[in-house]
Amino acid sequence: FFFQAEDGIRDAQESRGLGDVYKRQRQESSHFWYVIYTIKIHVVLSLFFWCLYQVNTTDPGVVPLEWHIEHIHELDNNPKFCLICNLTKPERCHHCALCNRCVLAMDHHSQRINNCVGFFNKKYFIQTLAYGATLQILFLPSICFEVLKFFGDSHQTESVAVLKFVLVFIDIALVGIM
Repeated sequence: FFFQAEDGIRDAQESRGLGDVYKRQRQESSHFWYVIYTIKIHVVLSLFFWCLYQVNTTDPGVVPLEWHIEHIHELDNNPKFCLICNLTKPERCHHCALCNRCVLAMDHHSQRINNCVGFFNKKYFIQTLAYGATLQILFLPSICFEVLKFFGDSHQTESVAVLKFVLVFIDIALVGIM
């Protein structure tokens, strides 16, 4: 009885044109969510590129020339000395062979940013990694949707299929690079 009443309501709505209104509302709703999804991706992408710019251009921190051995003796009884720079260096300071300088709180020299990750740019480096991971999470549903749509559509011409395959491959490669 319940299913018959539901079919009767649907028939009455379609006879009044309400079925078209319902379909249009569903399409507008899905377009709204596509816009929201696109805005989220672009915001995170902008933050990713801003942090990547910051980590590339921010100096990781070098040992100041005013840093003398007296400062070291006040803080530490066992001072360290860099044989390459001929400087007394503080704790957690290491010499980078690629940058040819001593870097404060050096983590590592990153080939992707062509800079050391040190005291002043470590925050931007971690943010770049976090935004990159977030972008991969945001891109994953759209890539899966495109792959499923590509393999599910049997009525496409060969040139359209090749173009879709190339675009999906580029999407996957971009996510892999990040």
